[in-house]
Amino acid sequence: NTFIANIAVDLGKGGCDDAFAYMSDELGYGLIVYSWENNTSWRVTHSYFMPDPLAGDYNIGGLNFQWGEEGIFGMSLSPIALDGYRTLFFHPLSSNREFAVSTRILRDPVLALDSYHEFQ
Repeated sequence: NTFIANIAVDLGKGGCDDAFAYMSDELGYGLIVYSWENNTSWRVTHSYFMPDPLAGDYNIGGLNFQWGEEGIFGMSLSPIALDGYRTLFFHPLSSNREFAVSTRILRDPVLALDSYHEFQ
């Protein structure tokens, strides 16, 4: 199951040819990265994309419910840093933590698959 909940568009210093889209797959617990220049996409997975089961118990106006099935829901990009890349901040729907990763990692499909500790 795939459900794109959010899209963050990253225009690098190279303009439109340096454009990437980061799409949160809320139900597939992944992040889909699309390169405009190469017209290709790849999927990134990480345990930080999963919901926190301890944060999925909600009480709103006296109505108690559990909502712990969705992955990445919120995303935001920082301004371009000195190294030429942005930071993607993200969090699962049910989570009390905000996570981050450099777009330098996400923009490289090989690096994105082997950079567990680059995610914070």
